[in-house]
Amino acid sequence: MALLTLLPELYYDVASYLTCRDLFNLGLSHRRAHQITDHVLYLFDFKRKRSVALVWAAVSGCQRTAEKALETYRQGCPDHGPACECAFQAKLVEALGIASICEHAGIIRALVNNGVDVDVRHRSLPSALEIAAKSGNSDIIELLLEANADVNATKAGFPSALQLACFHGHREIVQLLLSHGANTDAQTQQFPPAFQGAASKGHKEIVELLLNNGAEIDAHDQRCSTALQCAVATCNKGLVELLLDNGAVLLSTGERLTTALQAAAAGGHKSVVKLLIKSGADVGAPHHRSVTPLQAAATRGHRGIVRLLLDNGAGIDEHTRYSPTAIQRAVVNGDREMTDLLLRRGADASLQGARLAPPLYIAIAMGHKSIVRLLLSHESHIKTPSERYGTALMLMLSLRHRPEDQVHSHDGSVTADYDSRLLQALMLEDRRYGDEESKFAD
Repeated sequence: MALLTLLPELYYDVASYLTCRDLFNLGLSHRRAHQITDHVLYLFDFKRKRSVALVWAAVSGCQRTAEKALETYRQGCPDHGPACECAFQAKLVEALGIASICEHAGIIRALVNNGVDVDVRHRSLPSALEIAAKSGNSDIIELLLEANADVNATKAGFPSALQLACFHGHREIVQLLLSHGANTDAQTQQFPPAFQGAASKGHKEIVELLLNNGAEIDAHDQRCSTALQCAVATCNKGLVELLLDNGAVLLSTGERLTTALQAAAAGGHKSVVKLLIKSGADVGAPHHRSVTPLQAAATRGHRGIVRLLLDNGAGIDEHTRYSPTAIQRAVVNGDREMTDLLLRRGADASLQGARLAPPLYIAIAMGHKSIVRLLLSHESHIKTPSERYGTALMLMLSLRHRPEDQVHSHDGSVTADYDSRLLQALMLEDRRYGDEESKFAD
């Protein structure tokens, strides 16, 4: 009997003994065979532990394959709904995550129509709403919101949809999420809140939109700076002005965070420093274990900002047990120009901040000869003994009478044993405090 003359029922009986590959080849042999075996192939796929038809449709965006797979899968659970925990639901959730990543709105619509729970995540994937918020696909966002997706649903380690949309600058998505009740103050681990995320990326329109929807302008914690500090760090003058005009607090700080002026000074953002000073920022306000704006600028070598801060009343010799003076920082960095500027502006070269040696001792120990000569020319107290380091003159003579190949070089070459012993004698950290580290903040 010819194969093509078999009744459909016999085809199904034969198909039950064939592998998927055999069924596929049989379907290729004739159109009539294909019409019969096609459904059997989808049925076999559904019964497999790892079905592939719906996943392939989600990856490729093939609507026809998705519809056939869904029609076949639905036979295994005729009364399927979003609350169902059957195998069909697991396959739907997997396909939803993949289709969201591949941005196939048609496939997502088909999955929604077949009762997928849009808030469920597939394994380690984010939710469909979070994926669409990151990619900025407003069509998928609208589709998911129509399916009653929870805009505030989060999972440990995952940012919310609003956080992602704000961070990546998708204003239209942010507007959609806010109109559906997204929480502007929601926080998750390892990701900045929506407001600070938008500010850190310079998305001024989104920051303004969040402010108009009740975002707390000075919100911060131990991990995240304020929006103003984020804007300052990226030298976004327009955003800084917006935040200041809306009442951002200049001195807002956390236990381990810096003020806006400190951040601007450290980053070398002179125009922002001017704006902050004009707005009333305290040029000498440090945290008790942090640095002053002047110290931050001196550490990074920003001479223009150092002049600006000094012209506006910054204390040139401020220091604490945790924070060296500005000139000590300049000497440690080997910055002769900064050291010269501070000396000409009246810096005291004999002070010992943060339990470090005075500038002259540091310069000698680190081999900064030009700075040593500069400090000596400014009448440093070379004959005054130090309680812990001896006299600067004795050390200078010690260096001067050593063989040339033992002298420290400016290019950071390896020092001789003599240098190591000298550096140990000029320890920059006070051993009296045991294991407690001295804070030398940037």
